[in-house]
Amino acid sequence: MKTITLLLAVWVISTINVYADDGCASQTSDSDILQCTLKAKQQAEASLNAAYSAAKKRINNSYAADKNLAQDYLRLP
Repeated sequence: MKTITLLLAVWVISTINVYADDGCASQTSDSDILQCTLKAKQQAEASLNAAYSAAKKRINNSYAADKNLAQDYLRLP
């Protein structure tokens, strides 16, 4: 549960940073805005995926002595 909370906090912080630095506001055409927002979305997703992968590695390392418990913990929705 702590990991899920941590992941959510990382995601919120990274999302705030993306919105705070809205470089897409300077775009003039609709197609430029679309391309810019798609790029920003991909960057945010990559950041979130990296944080999630790092959290999974930490869980596996923390529960190295009990692999079954680690797998149970990782299966939680």
